[in-house]
Amino acid sequence: MGARRVRLSTLLRTRRKDGGTSSPCTCCPAARGVGSALLAAAEAELCSIGYTRAFLYALDTGLPARRFYERRGYAPDGASVPAEIGGETVTDLRYVKMIARGE
Repeated sequence: MGARRVRLSTLLRTRRKDGGTSSPCTCCPAARGVGSALLAAAEAELCSIGYTRAFLYALDTGLPARRFYERRGYAPDGASVPAEIGGETVTDLRYVKMIARGE
């Protein structure tokens, strides 16, 4: 059985006062729970530095990823951006989750 690649999430801070985002996170199926733990850690870090919302992007065709985020409280907010993967244009949908109460 060959090794699988695992891409870990990286926390990105934005210039917005109320939200931050994380980069894509891909985990192999055998690493059950790793994606949830990474997402929770990113949310906790964003909350600890004062953000009230977390943003992330998922491919419009990536139903498993979209369901994963939706099960963890994220919802699409209607925003999208084009992206290029392998020379093909795709659409990334923005998902948002409240992670702390605003002041």
